[in-house]
Amino acid sequence: MNQPIEQRFRKLEERVEDIEHTFKEVIKNEEQLIRLSQRHRHNTEHLKVIVEGIALDIGDTRERFDTIERTQAEHGQLLQSHEELLKGHIADVRERFDTIERTQAEHGQLLQSHSGRFDTIEHTQTEHGQLLQSQGELLRQILARLEPR
Repeated sequence: MNQPIEQRFRKLEERVEDIEHTFKEVIKNEEQLIRLSQRHRHNTEHLKVIVEGIALDIGDTRERFDTIERTQAEHGQLLQSHEELLKGHIADVRERFDTIERTQAEHGQLLQSHSGRFDTIEHTQTEHGQLLQSQGELLRQILARLEPR
């Protein structure tokens, strides 16, 4: 009769050993979970610091982009106003060039007219020179006749 009790006792001991082994495994797993949890908390805090830095960088970047957008809008307005001014100046310059071209054309016609007049004056001077020579010759002849011989 001892044997069945002993067998039972052994089975109970084996079961207790299994339970203890399982319990040790559970404790190891819980210790690993605690270490993982601590590592996770540390990593989460580190990520939180990184994310806060990124959030600050994003805020700064947004401010910079806003500044860039405002500057671009101002430059766009300046470009438009300069474009309008330049168009006005270009129109004014074109008008002045047109006036200069008309004036040059008028001066060209005036120069042609003066050239014709100068040709006429030169021709008249040549004729007068010839007349003066012939009159001078006549005066010499008259003087030669009037001189006592």
